[in-house]
Amino acid sequence: MRCLRPCDAATVPDAAEPMGKAIAPAPPRMLTANDLVGAWSLQRFWVTKPDGARFFPYGQDAMGTLLYTATGWMSADLCRADRGSDDIASLEYAASADPDQRLRAYDGYTSYSGRYELQPRIPDASGSTAVDVLHHIELALAPAMIGQTLRRTATLAADELALRYSVRSRSGLDTYRLTWTRA
Repeated sequence: MRCLRPCDAATVPDAAEPMGKAIAPAPPRMLTANDLVGAWSLQRFWVTKPDGARFFPYGQDAMGTLLYTATGWMSADLCRADRGSDDIASLEYAASADPDQRLRAYDGYTSYSGRYELQPRIPDASGSTAVDVLHHIELALAPAMIGQTLRRTATLAADELALRYSVRSRSGLDTYRLTWTRA
């Protein structure tokens, strides 16, 4: 080793010794409401069945927007990219469209909004920083959703938000996963 300033052998590190103590990475930080605030664009939405099979409820090219506000409100819109109905070109026309036109326009689309809150999860062995995001539904395209609370486990890595939840089906527990990036 070459010294840039005068030195003696006592100040030159021995090659067999480490160059200093390793610096441990900072522990993972728990996701906060501030981390969620803003607009998110859907990247992928898939379901894993108990046998490992995967399917994409709105296709592999599904589209969506997720909004969280600093005042505790949220809105989610998800749809198939290929819904493809030009029958209803305006909100004013939607109410007078015939049932077939409405079905074509709204099939493959879901939307809901309401208040949200975060609930910390008990850390697991991996040191996960996941939290549960509760969506308290006040408005929804499907009226039966109104009044429900949807629990989503959320993790954030860089600018990718991952939400997951499970639903019991005839074949067991289906796991739904959605990944979002900042819009």
